[in-house]
Amino acid sequence: MTNGDVTSVELGNNHLVGSLPGSLSKLQKLSGLMLTTNELSGSIPTELAQLSRLQTLLLSQNNLTGYVPQGLASLPQLLTLTAANNHLTSMPDFSGLSVGRQLAISADFSNNNICFGPLELNFNAVPQAILGGFSWVDQKMPIGEDSETQSIAEPIVLTCSFWGNVNQYQWCKKGAGNTWPPINGATSATFRIDAPVIGDAGSYACKVTNQRVQGIALWTRTTTIVLTTATAYTPPNLSIVDLDRNWTIERTYDGSGNTTSNILAESKQFTDGLGRATQAQARRRRVNPHVFASETIYSSSGQPVVQTLAAPVDNQSFAYKEKFTAIAVGTDHSTLPFFQVFDNNRLAKQ
Repeated sequence: MTNGDVTSVELGNNHLVGSLPGSLSKLQKLSGLMLTTNELSGSIPTELAQLSRLQTLLLSQNNLTGYVPQGLASLPQLLTLTAANNHLTSMPDFSGLSVGRQLAISADFSNNNICFGPLELNFNAVPQAILGGFSWVDQKMPIGEDSETQSIAEPIVLTCSFWGNVNQYQWCKKGAGNTWPPINGATSATFRIDAPVIGDAGSYACKVTNQRVQGIALWTRTTTIVLTTATAYTPPNLSIVDLDRNWTIERTYDGSGNTTSNILAESKQFTDGLGRATQAQARRRRVNPHVFASETIYSSSGQPVVQTLAAPVDNQSFAYKEKFTAIAVGTDHSTLPFFQVFDNNRLAKQ
């Protein structure tokens, strides 16, 4: 404390819990905030970027999550920023600073959950870190296993969505002894087997490296593909343009092009005359793409009261499904003057 103003807060290794308060920004003379080895959680408040005299910010070994405020990179006197051993998913971009400011800053974001995108912004094309001191190793992506059962008549399509402009991909299939040998030629963000055979069933994962961020490799979650020879039901292909309705379409492509053959999934959102979402439809681009629909039901006052679960509409193509929300007695919810629900096997006003 200097002249009654707090200039340093050092509370490391004190079993502190809870989130960092944004009100710390009121300590305008603060030059050091040291809170390492506690149990702090939540995100780092953006208000800390208002501490114009802050030189040292130590937040390592906590349980902090989410994004790190970009404004911290612009603190004019910042020298040391450590946030290692947390669960953060980003770091500030220091590339906009002068070379002199970059070299004056030391940062440690090792052992977090940061993908290559935020990291590569802090490297040049050499590749070399732009900060005077920078530690970034031991990043970990969410682990676990997903299982997908599909007909052998459908293509196997797996996609890695890790952020990064110069990522390098290598898909692998689990082998004997828990080994993960690489798959020849499987070096793009999307791995595809158009005509699988039974031997293609198994567990897959992608190992991702980066041309600029050296020294680490990130793995996707494991996807286990179970193939069945059962004949999949093929719904009819009844395409209706729906020119008398309001709608928008979104498409997700596999990264190798934007033609119809590159579409992984797509959705169609219908809206009413007031711009409110009504029926939504979605499908994956497979050999037998089933369209699933869900619908928002509104009360007489115009408030959304029910969102139905997705259900198949027995169609391969997008077409508004009339009476999708019809109840057992054949009455369409959307035609009721008030919201009604079943009560002891009868309809009751609510």
